[in-house]
Amino acid sequence: MAVPRTIYAGVGPYRSILDDAAKTGSYLSSHGSFEYHRDIVKLYQHAHFVFACYRRAPDRRIHLACRFADAMNCGVPIIVGSDTYMAELATRDNVGLVADPENLESLASVLRPILRDPDRWPALAERPPTAG
Repeated sequence: MAVPRTIYAGVGPYRSILDDAAKTGSYLSSHGSFEYHRDIVKLYQHAHFVFACYRRAPDRRIHLACRFADAMNCGVPIIVGSDTYMAELATRDNVGLVADPENLESLASVLRPILRDPDRWPALAERPPTAG
């Protein structure tokens, strides 16, 4: 099975970790910075999931809510921070996965199964939300 290609965009707090990883793996590359209004439609059209795990800071919480709304509007599954309301929604409605944004092993434990079984994401995205 071929390793899925992963493209990341933006300049978030994990950018340096991803940039370092991209140097060692051909499966990972950067789209670089993007201008939201100009590029977001193209990014979401090609996304298999949205990674929206932000470190615990008030301004980051606002970004998380925006990414969650974007992902849901585009029908793209999402990975969100564990101690947020978005985590409750992602779990309840089965539209994403949850990781602790302050714990790299937690993040890795969410990403590993996706990379090992890329068919998992389309199945998650196709599930209808549960009644809440």
